Amino acid sequence: MPLSTKTSAANTSNKSLRFFTLGGLLFLLFHFLLTLVYCFPEKPLAESLRQSSNEYMVPFFHQGWQLFAPDVPLYHGRVYFKTMPASFDTAWVPFGSNKAVSEHWKLNYAANRLSLMLMADMKKDLYFAGDTMKYDLVQNGRGYLSFVYFAGELQRAKTGSRPDSIQIKLDVIYPETPEGAPLNENLSYIFPWFELK
Repeated sequence: MPLSTKTSAANTSNKSLRFFTLGGLLFLLFHFLLTLVYCFPEKPLAESLRQSSNEYMVPFFHQGWQLFAPDVPLYHGRVYFKTMPASFDTAWVPFGSNKAVSEHWKLNYAANRLSLMLMADMKKDLYFAGDTMKYDLVQNGRGYLSFVYFAGELQRAKTGSRPDSIQIKLDVIYPETPEGAPLNENLSYIFPWFELK
């Protein structure tokens, strides 16, 4: 085998090694950057960076009920919708598996993930003008718009056509004490009708 063939094979091997090393270092930099953003939620950062951090960290690294020291939720959200024209038997249809729509475990998973996004948007963007609650910033958020799309697709799956308008309701439910008393008064937020274009 000529010397030049050995040298070119060694150069190719070194280039591959450098490529994978650089890729690994870039991934570690990406991972630690998103971890820092996730761990310091109060720092002023771009909302797109914070959202990317949440989407990366929560499914894989967030401490959940499965671990020995759980991150106990203080409340949970339940989201409902109405459509116009009405296509469901009940006034408020819950997101997730129910009798109004098909039974599928992924519906519950999607509804739970989206309710976390909607509650995060509520915490950040809900405000008052005098005594009136203003939902306009929340209605431009990813969580709310995802629910609107979700409701439209559920009706399209049931009837074959999308609704003209959708209304969303969020119930914030607090757990009960061991004696059966609620920790806090449950809250209900009814959004204005959202007209589909």
